[in-house]
Amino acid sequence: EQVARHAQQPRPGQLQSATSSSPPEGSTYNKATPRVPAMPRVADDELDRMMADLFAKPAPRAPPPHVATRVPDVARTAPAGYAPFGASVAASRTGGGVSGGDRQHAFAGRPTLSATAAPMAPLPRAGAGDVAAKPPAAAAALAWPPDHGVALEQNARTRHYMEDAVVAEPLLVPSTHAFFAVYDGHGGRAAVDYVSTQLHRSVQAELKASRGADAPGALRRAFARTDSQLKLAGAFHAGTTAAVILLERPPPAVGAPRGEVVAHVANAGDSHVYLLDRASGAVERLSEEHSPKEPAEVERVTKAGGRVDYGRIGGVLAVTRALGDHALKAEARAAGLTAQPAVVSRPVSCATSLALVAVSDGVLEGVKEEEELGAIVRGALLGADAGRRGPSAAAEEAAKRLVDAALNQGSRDNISALVIPLNETST
Repeated sequence: EQVARHAQQPRPGQLQSATSSSPPEGSTYNKATPRVPAMPRVADDELDRMMADLFAKPAPRAPPPHVATRVPDVARTAPAGYAPFGASVAASRTGGGVSGGDRQHAFAGRPTLSATAAPMAPLPRAGAGDVAAKPPAAAAALAWPPDHGVALEQNARTRHYMEDAVVAEPLLVPSTHAFFAVYDGHGGRAAVDYVSTQLHRSVQAELKASRGADAPGALRRAFARTDSQLKLAGAFHAGTTAAVILLERPPPAVGAPRGEVVAHVANAGDSHVYLLDRASGAVERLSEEHSPKEPAEVERVTKAGGRVDYGRIGGVLAVTRALGDHALKAEARAAGLTAQPAVVSRPVSCATSLALVAVSDGVLEGVKEEEELGAIVRGALLGADAGRRGPSAAAEEAAKRLVDAALNQGSRDNISALVIPLNETST
């Protein structure tokens, strides 16, 4: 401001000439007013000194005594054996200041955070002969959505039409579930066509209603709903068996092993689901046999008011559970037939299990032994050329070999096979 005022002041000569001139006529200018004294000229060196003083930095002020001046430099002061980077910071409530690094600020009377260095945990030192410990191996993750392979055969030598159907919905909503099913119709395609388009939708609706918390109950309710719809559609003399696999991948919060899923198996009739062991090759049937040859089923039918004649329920049907066939479910002609499925839930893992297999009874007419079924699937999934084919192609080859084996060994029914390999994910 001093420099600006100095630059605006007129020189002494200019001031004198300006004041010596007569004021304008009519002005109230008082001639007795003393003249303004001339300002002395400031030397150039004095002006430079004034400019230097004006822009000079103020001397740093010492911080208040209660404020720490610096957080210790851990990277330089840490003893040998400690981590050379990062310092733990402990926050404490104080009444005066904040310290951190080379900056200091004081806020009188305000509670602030004070950062102080905390000791760090020492890192272990490896000896000369020590080997670095490896972290524990995580469980292998199951490929999702699951791979699968399907094969169907009408068997035209003995069957003039195809009544089997296979459904695969690898990403059922919610995406934590996958739906697979093999259906074996009878009395025409009316019932099997309806079930193959509606049952998985009913399962999906039930899963949404229960928020995925009751998969076995969702399967039972979906079977009952679909069967009642078949009655409204007039399926009195047509029906179908069902072998359903509902795979459920638990969310991470549940704490299940990463490579484990739960297989919920529901079946009604004589179509079946098998689980193959990876190490031993053993085959376990997860479904139940619902035929008039099973003592437990005969007892159930009898208690329901029905009877078994000539190895058939009501002398008509060769299975004791099926969707449709409402002529045998009517109250006037109650024969003990039901659509209620047998449901079992089993955790399966790609580390211990090789595959899940669902087949119609046409496969089992030719491949009569479970050990043979397991050997066929195992050979296709673990053979020398399985890696070259890829998981889905290997599963399809396994299903095709099952169908061919049944056909070549005298099966006279429609033949359907579904293979779900339990593979480890490649990501």
